Amino acid sequence: MKSVLAAGKDSFKRGPFGSALTKATFVSEGYKVYEQYCPINDDCSFDRYFISPERYRELKAFSVQAGDFLVSCSGTLGRITKVPDVFHEGVINQALLRIRTDKQVVLDSYFLAMFRSQYFQRELLANSTGTAMVNVKGVKELKAIQIPLPPIAVQHEIDAQMAPFDALAAKTEQNLVILSYRSNALRRSVLAAAFSGQLVRQDPGDEPAGVLLERIQVERAASSDSKSCKKKVMA
Repeated sequence: MKSVLAAGKDSFKRGPFGSALTKATFVSEGYKVYEQYCPINDDCSFDRYFISPERYRELKAFSVQAGDFLVSCSGTLGRITKVPDVFHEGVINQALLRIRTDKQVVLDSYFLAMFRSQYFQRELLANSTGTAMVNVKGVKELKAIQIPLPPIAVQHEIDAQMAPFDALAAKTEQNLVILSYRSNALRRSVLAAAFSGQLVRQDPGDEPAGVLLERIQVERAASSDSKSCKKKVMA
């Protein structure tokens, strides 16, 4: 993997020690602290904590740039996201790894696909450390992971071939969200109909389900009060 990294010692960097970013140092607005939510949910827009300009200058080595890749390194391991062109300036926290690739050597789309592949995830998570909170390997071990790296022209061709499938996957995911919403709405509608006695033909002498539930709740409350009084008398 080392050959795909951009020049410079900070192209592959773990977040600062936890003591460098504590709630005591956070401010109401300023430079953003990037958290694990971002790679886990593939969403860099999430923000919760901020640091002052002074603190940001102290932690500039951990700053985020457009095109950087952020990887979750603790708990939920190996998730990755790309920092978009429009982003909130800030730094990564201690649970993230920041990767900067050489854009002349590897396409962002190809790097993402390879990182998320079963092969790379298996290599990434092998011999992970930690007990209660699992952590990925050390930086040196991560850098040593090898990935297939075809010429950039071949990567473009792979990207073109994969584009229709990516579009289909995105459409399928969108449809699943819509179906889930409709399913929940239908469930609420069915429950409402059931409690109002609209699902089956009702006996005119039967009380509505809602009234029955209210009566049961009243009876339970009365029973509970009765038991409470008996305990006091026995005491």
